[in-house]
Amino acid sequence: MANAVLSQRDEVVAAVEGHNVVAFSGPTESYASSYIPFFLYKAGFTSSSTCRKNPPRICVAHSRRREVMSSAESCSVLINNPSKVACHLGSAASLNSTADIVYVTEDCLLRRLVADPLLSDYGVVILTGLQDRLLCTEILLALLKRILSRRSRLRIVLCFERGNVDEVLTFFRRRATDRDAAAETSAADGDEVSKPHPGNLPQLGDVCHVRLKSDPTSYKVQYLSAPCPNYLDAAVSTGALHIASRLRVVSVWSVCRNEPSGNVLVFVPSSEELELLHTNLVESAKSFREQGAGSINVVPLGVGGSAEQHIKRNPYASRNVYICCDLRDYRSKVDSIRYVVDCAFSRRMVSDHVNTGSVACTVHATRDEMRQRSNVIRGHGKCYRLLTEAHFLDNSLVMEFPISEIKTSDLTTMILFIKSLGVSDFSDFEFVVQPPIVAIEHALTTLFLLGAIDGNGDVVYPCGNVMAELPYTAMLSNFLYRSTELGCSVEALTICAMLEVQDVVLKRGNVKSTYQTERLQAAMRGFAASEGDLFSYFNVYQLAHYYRDEDTKWLARHAHGEWLRYSFGGEDSKPACGSSQEIPASGGEHLSLPPIRPQVSCGENSAVLLEAIFKSFFLNVACKEHLVRTLLTSRQLDVDLKVKSKVLDDEGNAILTNELQPYLLVASLDTSKTRRLYIHSGSFLADEQPDWVVFNESLDIDGEYFMRDVTAIQPESLFNVVARLRPYSRVGDIHRWFAKASSRRFSSRVDPPSQSHPPKPTESQDGGEDKFMYLQTRFSRAPVVNPLKEADSIGTALLGVFIALFGITFACVPLYEFFCQQSGYMGTTRRVKTYKPPPDDRGGRMFEIDFVTHSHLNWDFKPAQRSVVIGAGETTLAFYTVKNLTDQPVIGVAAYHVIPDEAGGFFNKIQCFCFEEQMLHPGEEVDLPVLFFLDPDILKDKRLYGVDKITLTYTFFEANSEIPPEYTTLLNRNNDNEEE
Repeated sequence: MANAVLSQRDEVVAAVEGHNVVAFSGPTESYASSYIPFFLYKAGFTSSSTCRKNPPRICVAHSRRREVMSSAESCSVLINNPSKVACHLGSAASLNSTADIVYVTEDCLLRRLVADPLLSDYGVVILTGLQDRLLCTEILLALLKRILSRRSRLRIVLCFERGNVDEVLTFFRRRATDRDAAAETSAADGDEVSKPHPGNLPQLGDVCHVRLKSDPTSYKVQYLSAPCPNYLDAAVSTGALHIASRLRVVSVWSVCRNEPSGNVLVFVPSSEELELLHTNLVESAKSFREQGAGSINVVPLGVGGSAEQHIKRNPYASRNVYICCDLRDYRSKVDSIRYVVDCAFSRRMVSDHVNTGSVACTVHATRDEMRQRSNVIRGHGKCYRLLTEAHFLDNSLVMEFPISEIKTSDLTTMILFIKSLGVSDFSDFEFVVQPPIVAIEHALTTLFLLGAIDGNGDVVYPCGNVMAELPYTAMLSNFLYRSTELGCSVEALTICAMLEVQDVVLKRGNVKSTYQTERLQAAMRGFAASEGDLFSYFNVYQLAHYYRDEDTKWLARHAHGEWLRYSFGGEDSKPACGSSQEIPASGGEHLSLPPIRPQVSCGENSAVLLEAIFKSFFLNVACKEHLVRTLLTSRQLDVDLKVKSKVLDDEGNAILTNELQPYLLVASLDTSKTRRLYIHSGSFLADEQPDWVVFNESLDIDGEYFMRDVTAIQPESLFNVVARLRPYSRVGDIHRWFAKASSRRFSSRVDPPSQSHPPKPTESQDGGEDKFMYLQTRFSRAPVVNPLKEADSIGTALLGVFIALFGITFACVPLYEFFCQQSGYMGTTRRVKTYKPPPDDRGGRMFEIDFVTHSHLNWDFKPAQRSVVIGAGETTLAFYTVKNLTDQPVIGVAAYHVIPDEAGGFFNKIQCFCFEEQMLHPGEEVDLPVLFFLDPDILKDKRLYGVDKITLTYTFFEANSEIPPEYTTLLNRNNDNEEE
């Protein structure tokens, strides 16, 4: 591979010299990130010029830290001068380096834009791994295009190993027209843009595409002769996971027995499957060795940071079997791979704004991803794909390229970051792929409730600026900022650093022996705090850090196996999470914002830390389902619901059960799409299961949502949050249940406000929106009837009836939707019901879901896949493509229908675009996602015993809404510019 890149050295340098944007594509992306900077360095791209005071540098951005370190090390070897290459993994302030070539993460480069919006220190910016279409990559591409309008000599190099290169190149081809339009606007407004005079330098071209050569592949691909059982089938729960793992075990052992020597690489979609498959392979390796077939090393990659370094290997083993979730986990390995076992699935983040914001789901891998996995094979090897060849070639089942993460991810953090750069209107901000409007609205609402932006959408100083600078999620960034106000920043920084260590506690489902289970529980009890996981993580760090120097055998006595030593890098090394504590502190000081002071600690006052956690994660408040049902069905205003730590029977005795109890997210109780949540088995509160909790993130396992990083709270804390949100009723509609829950549960315990009567509303309040009052009622003065106007009462009544009838016409669609969801009439999906895996033998049934579309508009409306095959309880993501074929903006509304009608009550959609207005500009094309799953109770319905095909039909109708006047003004302005 390296020889193929070296043969195109002159072509690479010439392309970068003559163009602003150069895209390199080919299966040598891992080598290109080291060799292309080396070529440009030797060609003099980092030498001083007359246009700059300081010589420009080359910046190479990767998505992961491990790739940054590996590529930087390779490049320094090529240059043979380590001082010319720098590797930065910390904050943006650490980028002030004198090296000529700087390797950074994409997130670090984004933070650098806050201090240096034009990236004036760099003459060449290289982005790698664009085939994955990650969220940070999409934002960087959009910002770099805006920088090109101010820096005409900047070079941008894009490295693709696969993927849709034309889409990105088309995005940058429009740069010249946009740049000219921006220059005319600036000149008209009297703004002067300071640019270095290019002298006699020739004008650079827009884009250039160079295909890198690669060695010819000589491996063979083998497919299944028939479809295998779906390992995500929730009807058999973890049993299906064991089936899939056993299938991959059989595939691995067939390679070891029947094929010549060579290492094996196995791809699985999630870390849970990785650990389960590793356990099964280790157990099977013993019998494999006893049969005289030789010994093998089973090495998991990407678990617990660098956990593979702690695996004991047999130097005399005949082959190594590597297991990984992502191909990038294998990049740092030097062993050659001869056999690949591909599960044909991948893990992607899918936004779920109703329940938890975003959740990780398992979806079909694209053909491009599967080809990239097989390209790691060296020599005459084989690739075993666990699907049939017909399914691999079917466009309706397997997509060619992955969907951009900006279409499916939570955009809260990125929206705040873009706003901190001065972008106030997102209609003028151009993305490579336009994000969904509902995702932007959800992000703005979340930021407003967290106090990062005000009612006008402007960033609030200093809260919003500090949150935009921190490299964490919106809630974690808000948690760090609140800790500085309350005086517990030491604890907050330690907790955030510990959260970067994945899987601090082993999954209990992977521990089979009773001795190991008891030892794990004893180790967890030694660190557990009654408040929950975040407090327990702090205890783990503090105790390990204290006893590491005092007692070298402390970790061995208090840790179960190797789980704690993985997290802290061994007994003789520093904790792996310790370096993360410096990131927030340096970031705040660099921007001259109120810095996060690590020396501030709350000491023994744990209530301060608990208050900071709740004020930042109050959007993720969940309570037990039986409390919600009792509260929602009660007709009394004051209901005394006693807080119970365990479920009680009819006689009031505690029922001790090991089953996970369902929770409901408080913020989504008023919606019909709410999902049940469960506490993750790795939580310190898995046995206690308190009534009220807040959590940091959720995880989708076999169609069920599990809460991670859980903290127990008391419902009294809702009082302060509701009081803070009460002036914002329309923005905080999703939190009205907070007031309902708190008033009914604690009206007899919480002291009401000092005023015995509500204050008289002012004229501005009467004329404005309704204010949200807690434990008070807004009373309006009764209208005074004028006797002289009694004759007009009949006309007024008739007018009121007419207005009411006119309003009912607009309410027909949501009322009909609500009726269908409750009754299942006309095949409409219902709300998710409680279910358990069915005991009968129909758990292996598969259903083919066909997608049919109709449009009453001049739109090209079609599904991205013709059909999918799923099992009961499996969560599936599908996409529809719609394009406006007219020359005018059109607003449409989609309705859906399920055939047969009996299946409508079991077809549950988590996220869809139905009954929502979709406005498409002329010629605009968008992808609309649908996230759904089948209720396992469908296996019990006798009417559907012979049904194995379900049809989901979508129809687009024209909406009655009018086009916003802002769009009409913008359209007229563009038409005037074209005429000129």
